[in-house]
Amino acid sequence: GYNEEQGLRSAGYSDSYARGGTGHKLYADVRVLVAIDKIMVDSAGKVALTVDAVLQDLDWGVAIARQKQDLSALARLSELRGKHLSMFSDAGNNAATGLNLNFTSKPTIKAKTG
Repeated sequence: GYNEEQGLRSAGYSDSYARGGTGHKLYADVRVLVAIDKIMVDSAGKVALTVDAVLQDLDWGVAIARQKQDLSALARLSELRGKHLSMFSDAGNNAATGLNLNFTSKPTIKAKTG
């Protein structure tokens, strides 16, 4: 997980240039974006990491968290699933899906009996 500054440093740019905030100009260049995408695809193949594998891991984590009744883990896993679907935005609404994520009431959790 590189951010722009780390990416510029690893590409050989000076620390002052990388920190200067002008790196966004490079990231606006279509050729740079194509090169980044190619690197991402190549590296994903090397580690055999796929979206399906990550989602399966999340599903496995949800099953374990439910079994252990770990609400913190369930919340985090739900957040990661939602991020995968681009469900969240700064405003709390996603016009593309029509979802309104501004919660006004506290959810209730029923304890298992039996």
